[in-house]
Amino acid sequence: MSINDKIKQAEKLTFGTARLVSGHARLSRGKKEGVTASQLRSIFDDLEGMSDAEINGFIDIGDKLVNGDINIPKTAFSMPDDTSKENNKD
Repeated sequence: MSINDKIKQAEKLTFGTARLVSGHARLSRGKKEGVTASQLRSIFDDLEGMSDAEINGFIDIGDKLVNGDINIPKTAFSMPDDTSKENNKD
């Protein structure tokens, strides 16, 4: 991967993470204030086509992650490193 591609990828991941956190915060705040999923959909055009269950599920899972009720280990989908592959050749 070229250095330009790596920079673009890093930028995309950084802004994507920021949009995820910011979006969840806004939607969660709205839900806590009593705004329904249907109302959120009319406020935020990007939610068009998403069901109430999808919107509420995103908010609920996000809330549980933020509150520490859900912990997804970073190793859940990790690939084994090269040294462990070397040790298992026997």
